[in-house]
Amino acid sequence: MAGDDPIMYAAMTLGMPVHFLTLESSLDFNDRGTSVLDVMRAAGFHDGVTTPVYSKPGDFAYFVAAFEEERPDLTPADLRRIKFLFSEYFYRLRELETVRMDTLSRRELQVLVAMVHDKSNTEIARLLGVSEHTVGTYVRRCFEKLNVHSRTQAVLRFVGAGTMKIPPLEP
Repeated sequence: MAGDDPIMYAAMTLGMPVHFLTLESSLDFNDRGTSVLDVMRAAGFHDGVTTPVYSKPGDFAYFVAAFEEERPDLTPADLRRIKFLFSEYFYRLRELETVRMDTLSRRELQVLVAMVHDKSNTEIARLLGVSEHTVGTYVRRCFEKLNVHSRTQAVLRFVGAGTMKIPPLEP
C-alpha cells in the first residue's frame, strides 16, 4: 500500500508529516500527488504539510496544511506537533461521525431540535403539549444517548455530526 503512494511512504519512513518544500524535489509523485500539488499552487499555496490518517484497515486519507509562502522554518519538532494536531482532529472527527441519531426516539429528536433552536424546557413543553418534567426526561435521555453533559454539548454533537439537515421546529 505505501509503496504505491510516495507521500504515504515518506510519512511512514520519516515518522512525521511530509513537508512539501523539503521533500518535493526528492519524491517521485504519482499523477494524483502531482494533481494535488497543481491544485494547491493554482489556489495560491506554495508550501504545505500533509500526513496520512487511517480511517480503517487498508484505507487512508490525508490532512493538509497549506501555506501561501514557503516555510523553510518548520523543524522536525514542528512537523511532529502538526502530526499530533492532525491525529487529534481526525480522532474528534471520527467521534462526531459515530453519533447515531437513529438511536433517538421521535420525541427525543423533537426536543433536541428545539434545543438547537435555543428553546427552554418551558417553551419545549408548551410546543409539544407535554409537561416540563417530561421534557426534562427527554433532555436527560438525549444527554445519555449522545454521551454529553450539557445542552451546549448536545447541540454541538447533533449539529457537528452532520448526519442530517436540521429540521425546522414544529410540534
